[in-house]
Amino acid sequence: MAMPSRKIILAASVAVVVIAITLLLTRPPKVSYTAATAGSATTTGVLAKDSDQDGLKDWEEELWKTDPQNPDTDGDGAPDGQEIKLGRNPLLKGPNDRLDSETVSNKINSQTDADLSDTDKFSRELFVKIIAANQSPTPPTEADFQNFLNATIKNEIDSQKLKIHTAADFSIDMAETAEKIKTYGNAIAAMLKKPPPQKLEYEISTVERAEKNKDPSELKALEGNITAYKHIENDLLKLTVPQSALEMHLALANATAGMAWSITGLSYIMTDPLKALPGVAGYAENAQNFSDAVRAFRGYFENANVTFNPEDDGYRFFDEL
Repeated sequence: MAMPSRKIILAASVAVVVIAITLLLTRPPKVSYTAATAGSATTTGVLAKDSDQDGLKDWEEELWKTDPQNPDTDGDGAPDGQEIKLGRNPLLKGPNDRLDSETVSNKINSQTDADLSDTDKFSRELFVKIIAANQSPTPPTEADFQNFLNATIKNEIDSQKLKIHTAADFSIDMAETAEKIKTYGNAIAAMLKKPPPQKLEYEISTVERAEKNKDPSELKALEGNITAYKHIENDLLKLTVPQSALEMHLALANATAGMAWSITGLSYIMTDPLKALPGVAGYAENAQNFSDAVRAFRGYFENANVTFNPEDDGYRFFDEL
């Protein structure tokens, strides 16, 4: 497994945030979260964006299927936002364009829950709230919508808990020797050096290209990256671990599991961004944890006075980390 530098990891973090923000601005409310590392970008700014100044926020345009770049989608002379406030259909030219209950019902129930992604379900719930707001003398505020977004995000994160390994998951050698530590080191090096069955692209490059080409199918290539990390995780679980290496071994196993989990999130970023949120938000941290966990072994073997021979898998491998 190729080891990214700290500079690359930082760049990856920025790239993920840029892509997430781009999706926020072009497909709201399909993504409604920006990781803490993103800095100043917030969902509040996204909620307030009205590109064509027609009275409908861009995320509302997504729900009504109106054009966020055209203030009068149906071309009847009335701005989209004004039509909604008057209970008119912004997709149908007036004057016979009232929004009746059947029209609303069809919009909301056009698909069964089984056919809807998490993002679609979220959009449908928000659509219902908008309809209700139009019938209420005190429509919900932007803060109300923000609370709805935050609650939805929390539910999604809580439903996708990352499995954390503990010492109980590993076979531990309490009677370690220098030779056993060397054998362990060679096993770790062989595991990380082993080439995957297919050539893998750096996952951020895959995501950037898919977004640039507007082609979600390109994200299928991430399956190879996910599989590679899962293989490492499984191999780590099978190894007998010297007691003195347990902390590092545990950190590597959890970072590897975290990378598989985060890349799985990346694979949903264009098709179901809400489902992608937890993994995408943790990607930069998991990438850094994986890098740090692997590099920690260099000092460990040096302190254990382990010397790898030219024929060993560990020869110069840890020196180059």
